[in-house]
Amino acid sequence: PGHLEESANQRSLNMYSGMILCTASKPDLEYMEQLDTSCPVVLYNRVSQRYPSVRVDNVEVGRYAARKFLQNGCSRFIAVDDVRLVEYALERIAGFEEVLLAAGVTPQRLRLPENSIAAGRNGALQLELDESLHTGIFVNTDNIAFGMHAGLNERGFRMPDAVELLSVGTHEKDLYHCLTPSLSVVEIPIEEIAYRCARLMDDLLENRLSGPVQTMVPFAPHERGTTAGV
Repeated sequence: PGHLEESANQRSLNMYSGMILCTASKPDLEYMEQLDTSCPVVLYNRVSQRYPSVRVDNVEVGRYAARKFLQNGCSRFIAVDDVRLVEYALERIAGFEEVLLAAGVTPQRLRLPENSIAAGRNGALQLELDESLHTGIFVNTDNIAFGMHAGLNERGFRMPDAVELLSVGTHEKDLYHCLTPSLSVVEIPIEEIAYRCARLMDDLLENRLSGPVQTMVPFAPHERGTTAGV
């Protein structure tokens, strides 16, 4: 991410029958918007003014997390992400903050140095938490959430009684059940998005589609042991 221009220039792209673009950063998207290429392009989980795309409503993912914590009676809220500042992550945080600010609550923000299990654990070990304040922690990636889960357990915080943990989920479901308590996630259907990107590409190649058509795929909340009310 951030280096698309170095490899996908106009000349090289015109050598291919099509391109499905994944994990594009904001500079990558800005580059693609002004690129003049004959290569059919489909975007994975991004928005474009020029190309068709398949995505989830990332803002609504964040809203769901905030509503869930409010419903469960949390009085303190923390959003966790990393320094990459990718567009879809920013949208999720924006949705989370939108709902809480409308409810008269200002959430905290924890930004970690990298998207990793180790960074998540270190973040959990350093968080200032008080068991008397029911805290909801929304994590933007499950890599970080795995580490935060471990760190919270090390510190002896009771989930979900004192701290609730809800993560965006893109890994195999079995992994979440291997944790104690099992991890609640908002699942992003990455395979379904990929299938639909391939179908859009086929439509482009067969001239059945033109313009920046947006296809939305619903996300799937899975409440497990780290959130109340399961």
